[in-house]
Amino acid sequence: MTKTNNINRGSAGGGGAGAR
Repeated sequence: MTKTNNINRGSAGGGGAGAR
């Protein structure tokens, strides 16, 4: 949980809703 986490925090494109 490092690459996806970064994308999730920035924007909803890594597999999360940015707000995560």
